[in-house]
Amino acid sequence: MSPATSTMPDFAGIIIDERYQLLKVLGSGTYGVVYQALDFHPSADPALPYKAVKIVSKIGRQKSQLAGVRREIALQSVVSPHPNVVGLHDAFEDDEFFYIILQFYPGGDLFDHICDKRTYVYNDALLRSAFVSLVDAVQACHDAKIYHRDLKPENVLTNRDGSEVYLADFGLATDRTIVNEFGCGTTIYMSPECVGREFGYKPFCARFSDVWSLGVILINMISGRHPWAKATLEDECFVNFCQDPDFLLDMLPISEGANAILQRVLALNPLQRISLPELRAEILALDTFFMSEEELAEANEYAQIAAAGLKQEVHRSQNDASEERATAASGTGPFVEMDIGDVVRPCSPSPAAKSTSTASEVDIAELPEKGVRDHSSGSAFDSAASSRASSTDSSAVVTPGDVTPLRVAECEEKDIGECMWEKQAADAEYLISRLSLHL
Repeated sequence: MSPATSTMPDFAGIIIDERYQLLKVLGSGTYGVVYQALDFHPSADPALPYKAVKIVSKIGRQKSQLAGVRREIALQSVVSPHPNVVGLHDAFEDDEFFYIILQFYPGGDLFDHICDKRTYVYNDALLRSAFVSLVDAVQACHDAKIYHRDLKPENVLTNRDGSEVYLADFGLATDRTIVNEFGCGTTIYMSPECVGREFGYKPFCARFSDVWSLGVILINMISGRHPWAKATLEDECFVNFCQDPDFLLDMLPISEGANAILQRVLALNPLQRISLPELRAEILALDTFFMSEEELAEANEYAQIAAAGLKQEVHRSQNDASEERATAASGTGPFVEMDIGDVVRPCSPSPAAKSTSTASEVDIAELPEKGVRDHSSGSAFDSAASSRASSTDSSAVVTPGDVTPLRVAECEEKDIGECMWEKQAADAEYLISRLSLHL
């Protein structure tokens, strides 16, 4: 489907609501365009004169879709006062469009800092600060019984240096703790129970699924790579992770402490995943997210290749160089250009590695063509052209007809997790038994 910029009028230069002058397009999606705007109202803060105005078309959309936009606005407005959630200042509509007035963040989004600027590579303090602020934002949502369901770097905005982040895009958010909409979100960041296949398409807890997504984002921030393409038994990297909890430690230059945290965040059994307060405490207590030079010297060759690639990318970014990547040292194979669209799979495995692990023989997947990312349901405020993951359209979400939604009210005074087990919802035993795991 064509981006909204090709089907909607050009609003640049227009003044709306008698106070916001639209200056330039920041991003666009299927149904909406985001503009940078100047707020010239006398009550506007002179230190923060700019806003981001998201204009969403109503034309050709069903009533349920329009209701979804209003619901997105309502849910975001509940948590908008939190300092790490994108500020929502106002929203109004006419016969053709919704107008959503949001805080403008000049630092771009988390994807830019991870993939283009390499902001967090070997910078423990900056990574810790940014990730903790993201955990705080998600905690604020969960405290309000709002579950994001599409956590990914593209939906997280930042300040200029990347030390603080702001959660955006509530287009797929829900206020239902237990959901039965499968495939809702962005595939790479979906939990196994959200994908649904390995869990028998049983209702699951959206809260635990958000925690899983945070784990994948943390891997992105540390290594610049994705751990797998999809959390199913058809994905070789995911199967390797299920069978070997230290798979990520072997393949990426992450510290043992970071690996231990990730094991708790990415527990296959949703009820065994770390809580957000625990995650926050463990991140603050962690001394480093990265392998030391001494540990790298003893590490798996794939972790060494990934570390060398990160260092070279940082050097290239800092010097704004355009030359091709240098090749790796003798015996380690060539470097491969890495966006976070790459999975953790190694390149050019050695013969020894080929004989011991079939799943590790897969080369890094081809990346999609770089282009302007889809903002159709979100509040992203830049138009950086990068290889970005797209959220699943709501029409593609699987909702089996024989699944009965589990309502929180049914649990009465019981803990929601206990109730889930009693109702046989989000049961991890199916996946555990298939993998012969001991959890």
